[in-house]
Amino acid sequence: MRLLVFLLLLSCGETNRCRVIESRLEGGYGLQTGWCRLYTVVPHGVARSVSLNRDALARVVAGIRADGVPIVNAFSDAESRRRAERLAEAYGGTVMSWLSVPQMVGETIYVPWEPGNEPDTLSALLTYAHEYQHVLQDRAEGPEFGMVYGLDLMSRAWFEADASNAERDVIFALYGETSAVKDDWASTLAAGYATGPASVSVFLGVLRAGDVVRDRGYFSTLGGSRVVGWANDV
Repeated sequence: MRLLVFLLLLSCGETNRCRVIESRLEGGYGLQTGWCRLYTVVPHGVARSVSLNRDALARVVAGIRADGVPIVNAFSDAESRRRAERLAEAYGGTVMSWLSVPQMVGETIYVPWEPGNEPDTLSALLTYAHEYQHVLQDRAEGPEFGMVYGLDLMSRAWFEADASNAERDVIFALYGETSAVKDDWASTLAAGYATGPASVSVFLGVLRAGDVVRDRGYFSTLGGSRVVGWANDV
């Protein structure tokens, strides 16, 4: 069986200028932008099904914490409140609204609820998958992760689309399929992560590459694969 690989080739050029190019590697494609980087969408284990319940969610929380990643209620954390105050001052909005946004900072996951007392099981499971994938990105990139995420819009779009693929891996495990990636949905994601209109092609490409990987029976992210494994107690 041939290995399915999708390449996102980020080569030196004008920062935040994006041009999608076709690749001859198993129908993949490339992406050129401002930073010299190579990102890939590759299979991460055979896709498995999972059932959604409180016990499965508790196993996911325990698995993430066992991997050395704290999960913290942002509303009860003093540093989270100070960070939210800085964000509100710099970008607008209220402190409460910033505290309500799940985040990964310094390999700690901050959520707007008490772990173990999540208000919505599905939403929490997808949030944990998304933010845990950011932890794995941070580990892979090293000290440069925050700088690259903050300064290069195309790379930020990659990171967020990759984390969204972790969510879609979980959805695939739950329901056996994911909804088709629509242009307007990609545009909404790009706007939500402040990556700009040029990054819509990044979201579309990465998410659709993930769909092809899943259609062939694999998960597209390590985070999604691990979360499903923990939920299944594997």
